[in-house]
Amino acid sequence: MTWNYRIVAIPWEDETEYAIYEVYYDDDGKPIARTEQPVGCIAADIRELAQEFKYMSLAFTEPVLHEEDFRS
Repeated sequence: MTWNYRIVAIPWEDETEYAIYEVYYDDDGKPIARTEQPVGCIAADIRELAQEFKYMSLAFTEPVLHEEDFRS
């Protein structure tokens, strides 16, 4: 199983909210799960924080995922 950061669109009342989540994939690369809450950028020092932000920013280069993308 692999994972990365992805933007996920979550319907909420009459709107859609977008946030970055950790998304997990099966062996075929299909998204199968996401973290319950969006993720933040936290690190032990500024260099690690910059690296984590870089990984998270890659989510903007991928298509937005939706709830139905996690259904079989």
